[in-house]
Amino acid sequence: MMEMVSPALESRERLPETVIGTVVLHSTATETAEEALAILRERRLSYHFLIDRDGTTLQLVDPSRVAFHAGESFGPQGPAANETSIGLSFVNKNDGHDPYSDEQENSARDLILTLMDQFSSLKWVTSHAIIAPTRKNDPLGYDLESLAHDVGLVLWRDQTASPK
Repeated sequence: MMEMVSPALESRERLPETVIGTVVLHSTATETAEEALAILRERRLSYHFLIDRDGTTLQLVDPSRVAFHAGESFGPQGPAANETSIGLSFVNKNDGHDPYSDEQENSARDLILTLMDQFSSLKWVTSHAIIAPTRKNDPLGYDLESLAHDVGLVLWRDQTASPK
């Protein structure tokens, strides 16, 4: 189930020539979606989507806009991953022990497949830890390989590869 959060979180327009090619996965490092939303609003940050523990998907920013989820980063399309990606976060403590629920897994797969229909340019899935390895470690314990395989995206993890 998809719900819109009103008002939407911080974002800005994408440049018209932007190719949205990457889904970046995160975890909130919180117990609840409410805690995560409060922190995002306070820090003026955002994801496009937040998947709660019961699988409910909250749309925080329209994916046609730039959300502020990656910070200083380098993804498959080069630096500044916010510009060319869609940020999706799980409500999870990100301690390596808090499990990702089956409902979250199913919602993530369904959402990414829907996004692939909307954005035919989507090619890669990666994580905040991979695109910002000196700053972030999320989503800790999440099986990126399985997700990439299930939705048909390429798992990007090579910081040294030149963007294509």
